Amino acid sequence: MTGPLRRLPLVGDRPSAKVKQKQKPPNKAKPMKVCSLRVPPVGRPRGFKNSRKGNPLPGLFPASVQAHPSMRICCPARFARYTSRTPYAGIRTREKDSVKLKAFDEFYVEIERRARGATCDEQRQAQALLHELRVRGKWPAKPDLLTWFGDKGTEWQDRHTGAFRRAVTRPDDVELLTRHEAQVAPPDLLVTNYSMLEYMLMRPIERPIFDQTREWLASNADETFLIVLDEAHLYRGAAGAEVGLLLRRLRDRLCIPPERLQVICATASFRDANYAPLFGAQLTGVPARTFVPVQGDFAWRPHAARGSKRDAEVLASIDLTAFYSCEHEAARAAIVLPFLEYRHVPETGSLETRLYHALADFPPLGLLINSTMKQALPVEELGRDLFPTHPTRPTLPLPSLWL
Repeated sequence: MTGPLRRLPLVGDRPSAKVKQKQKPPNKAKPMKVCSLRVPPVGRPRGFKNSRKGNPLPGLFPASVQAHPSMRICCPARFARYTSRTPYAGIRTREKDSVKLKAFDEFYVEIERRARGATCDEQRQAQALLHELRVRGKWPAKPDLLTWFGDKGTEWQDRHTGAFRRAVTRPDDVELLTRHEAQVAPPDLLVTNYSMLEYMLMRPIERPIFDQTREWLASNADETFLIVLDEAHLYRGAAGAEVGLLLRRLRDRLCIPPERLQVICATASFRDANYAPLFGAQLTGVPARTFVPVQGDFAWRPHAARGSKRDAEVLASIDLTAFYSCEHEAARAAIVLPFLEYRHVPETGSLETRLYHALADFPPLGLLINSTMKQALPVEELGRDLFPTHPTRPTLPLPSLWL
């Protein structure tokens, strides 16, 4: 521990800023923008591919994975989400697998089975749903999900050797879906939160994650351990002290000095760039001189202006309750059709595309964005500020539709 932690105050509001550490490791890893407390990379730096000949890195692949007939030494960088929603807690057993992983079978695996089936309406619908989920980033990053999950009716575990047959990490897998996959072979990028990280540091079942990471760091003295803290300005006061001590415990567990801990504090609420390095040092326990504030610029909307009486009337006429309760796009489009016609949007493309063109240069929306860029405003006041001369100005419907 580097010393007592003072109260960590809220530094300020926008502009957007990040506090980046002044470290120049030989193999600097570029952080991935993800949510919550980030603890990348575990096991290897992000983006590293083991292309060496011979045995894999120590602890990277257990014997059960190395024995896989299709095992290759070169593998992609991997990530895992390790939160309370990640299946599943406790020791892995075939009985638990059949229950805890049932949701994968009934949704993701079933969709892929139908998408690979014989051509029919059901198969085409499954293909369309699978494509849409992939486009939206809602599909597991497993190249072959069916092979990973295994066939229905097959044994989860070999009754003679005890080795698991299903839901076992394959060489080309990018995402680790279960806690046990991460425990067997730590990923390069681990997405978690400070509550789960504290449990992980205490429980024996997660001990291999930290042990293998510590061994890898000890074997690669030129590498650093990268942590990205999202919304770092929230970690202040008693809560900030708790998170700060947790980060110091993590560094102690990995047996690395402050110089080998690379930290990025991501936030859009630092007002004083000169104070930002001190804030990062208080929170993480590394010297303030190693941080560099990275400031952003305001992207002001040039078309910002108050709305007219007609603007307010058209927006107030939209029934948002009916809009969000409709299941079909055609029905939703009919509800907002008066606004689309008012904005002279052609009837081509998806509803989302048409709404974008209707709002992209809509003056009240530009004013809304500019007004809330520096500070948060109550929703009920937005209608008054954007339509000050209209008695029936929209309040909640206006920002709800735009957002």
